Amino acid sequence: MWDTLQWIPSKTPRKTGIEEGLGLNRWGITVLDDESVEKISNILYLWRILFKMSSLNLHLLVVLCGQKMSWWNTSN
Repeated sequence: MWDTLQWIPSKTPRKTGIEEGLGLNRWGITVLDDESVEKISNILYLWRILFKMSSLNLHLLVVLCGQKMSWWNTSN
């Protein structure tokens, strides 16, 4: 899923100016313009559609900063 967020044009403020790139800054500020907001909105909407197609018992495993966390969805 993280790969799909790399499609989003973005800007990151740096001490030396604004760095333009793709994707979200994991550890800092990400600036999104109108085009970027439209793109991320569409991606998140389509994620929602994708997960609504799952079985009633959806188990997501997420690893953040080396810690495993789980979420369960018991209904569509």
